[in-house]
Amino acid sequence: MDPTRPAPPPEPDAAPLDDPAQPGRRDFFMAMGRDAVRSAGQLAGALSAISNAPLNLGSDLLGLTSTQPTLIAHEQSTPTGVEAASGTTLGNSVVSPRQDGRRPWRLDGTTLCVLDQRDLPGAPREIRCDSAAAVAASLGSLATPFGPALGEIAAQGLVLAAREAIRRPAEDRARFLRWNLSLLRGARPSSAATTVALARTESRLQVMPPGVDGPTIVDPLAEDAQAFAAEVAAGCRALSEAGAAALAGDPTAPFEVVTLGASGPLSGGGCGTAFALIAELARLLPRLHVWLAESRPTLVGARIGAHELANQGLPLTMLADGSLGELLRQRPIDLAVVAAERIARNGDVHAIAGTYALAVLLARHGVPLLVAAPLWTIDDTIADAANLPSPQRPNHELMTLAGQRITAGGSDAYVPLLDVTPADLVNGIASELGVLRAGGWPRPAI
Repeated sequence: MDPTRPAPPPEPDAAPLDDPAQPGRRDFFMAMGRDAVRSAGQLAGALSAISNAPLNLGSDLLGLTSTQPTLIAHEQSTPTGVEAASGTTLGNSVVSPRQDGRRPWRLDGTTLCVLDQRDLPGAPREIRCDSAAAVAASLGSLATPFGPALGEIAAQGLVLAAREAIRRPAEDRARFLRWNLSLLRGARPSSAATTVALARTESRLQVMPPGVDGPTIVDPLAEDAQAFAAEVAAGCRALSEAGAAALAGDPTAPFEVVTLGASGPLSGGGCGTAFALIAELARLLPRLHVWLAESRPTLVGARIGAHELANQGLPLTMLADGSLGELLRQRPIDLAVVAAERIARNGDVHAIAGTYALAVLLARHGVPLLVAAPLWTIDDTIADAANLPSPQRPNHELMTLAGQRITAGGSDAYVPLLDVTPADLVNGIASELGVLRAGGWPRPAI
């Protein structure tokens, strides 16, 4: 069995909900996210059409068109417009329009098709999910590594559960939905996007009578899923614009940015989070240049992030993770921008592993660290890092190469999926309201 694809637990006889989402949590999201982003409702129709369109095997989201290298079944694996850290030019960048509204999942009738990002930029493939259990398995497999897309996919998974429920005895429907809610929530417990997306529908399940009919089950959950996706898209665009406006300075001066991972369109929201902010900032600062860490052990920065940034026409140089310190010692870096999976009430940041080490280096060299995250990423039910989960990646990602074990027999591996950056190392949170001080919500930082 693939260790990244855990089998779903057996359906229990009685399936109580996990701890109910805090009412204050929903109120925070509704008041701060929905009210701050006025255009969400206007996006719903467009996003509905887009989510039913083919993914084109992911090449469109990575900016790989018929006039560009497909990077499928070829040795070349570096996108155009990228330089190696040595300065060797690997190609010419192609400026493309913003990627608003494009997502790494689609609906094919009543089937949810999720782009499997684990082998990109090789031959892309979809994971076809016909049940909430299949969606939970997809989420747990890390086929979608990070970002708001996790919540979008989880919400669609609950819609699949609703479609299953109407085929069950009437008295069993509400219980079946609650069980699937717990299943989806447990698939990626570290994701704030998943928590928030599922919390939006939990209140409906709390009051759902046992014998509720089909349309009464499916339609509201489908509306909730579409509304969440629309609000995420509007929020990501708003945070990029508000953050860039707060940070922009002299447009004639060079501006050097460091980032890691892949937080563009494939992470959800149509345009992503940190990468969307960087792209928007580049429109205001034409001499902006990006330094992108490869992001081991899966090289998600090199495999996906580099393509996302190059597709925006951004000058880009790849870095080995271990060379970040030397870069900061030698080069005048202006800013680091990263994404987050969840932010505690005090401002501690849960993000892709490697963020904490980068933050320590940035503090040593006096470079500010900005976290780009929608407001709902701030979890007011978690006081600080001590209460954040510590998920691990599969050991084989570090201990094997091309399917063959490369480490000594008997050795083990420590492969965290996320790490925690303390609030005192974070200079600000770029949100829909502008740049906020970590832990000082909603006091502006700039």
